[in-house]
Amino acid sequence: MNDNVKTHRPAEITALVPQAPPPLPVPSPEPVPPPPSIADFTANIRRLHSEFGEAASFMLAKAIEIGERLIAAKDALKHGKFEDYVTLECGIDPSTSQMYRKLAKGKCTINQWLAANPGNSRVLSQAQALKILADANATKRKGKPKTNERKANKTPATLDPPRKGWWPFR
Repeated sequence: MNDNVKTHRPAEITALVPQAPPPLPVPSPEPVPPPPSIADFTANIRRLHSEFGEAASFMLAKAIEIGERLIAAKDALKHGKFEDYVTLECGIDPSTSQMYRKLAKGKCTINQWLAANPGNSRVLSQAQALKILADANATKRKGKPKTNERKANKTPATLDPPRKGWWPFR
């Protein structure tokens, strides 16, 4: 080989040769902020609590909307197909579906309660709404005793007559 000939690297190979990494930027020293004051904590806590209340009322509105859609889907499906539809297609537990539908059916009662109690309207949760509906149903049934209560209140004179051929003393 001839020693007088210089070899040159092609540009492709030169691009593959690792280069030295660029120097890292030195961060400028920033002043350390003072620790938050009690007033800052108070303002943040109040803001977050308010946002939480808004989120809870938003969740109730969405639960009612889901319930309305579930009621419509149940009406559209054949008898006996709804529970499988809710579980398999929607990914919702049947008891959760029932809760959503109960909230949707009681929407008018919930709105009446909210109108009567304007101070509590921002923080009404799903559980509180269900309690309002249960209380409203109990008030509607107040004059009607439950089946077991009717049986317990019967005196011997008002008991149903014994079946034919039945006699307690033989």
